[in-house]
Amino acid sequence: MNKNRAVWEELRSLLIGVVKEIDATLDTKNRELLTDFIENREFEVALDWVSSIIEERQVALSSEGQHSIAHARRIMQKAD
Repeated sequence: MNKNRAVWEELRSLLIGVVKEIDATLDTKNRELLTDFIENREFEVALDWVSSIIEERQVALSSEGQHSIAHARRIMQKAD
C-alpha cells in the first residue's frame, strides 16, 4: 500500500506541475475537471485531458513540463 501511495503522490505532483504551467490557457471548467481527475486519482484521464488541451491549443511546454508528461506516462505504463 505504501508503494501505491508513493506512486500516486508522484503522479499527482507531476500532473499538478503541468496544470500549473498551462494554467493561463485553462478556462474554469477545464481547470476544475483536471483538479477533480487528479484528486480522485484518475491520473490516466487527467494526463490524456491535459495532453489534448496542450495539443489543441498548441501550448509550448517547458522542457520540465515535457519531462513530467513523459515520466507520468512511463509510470502508468509500468502499472499496467
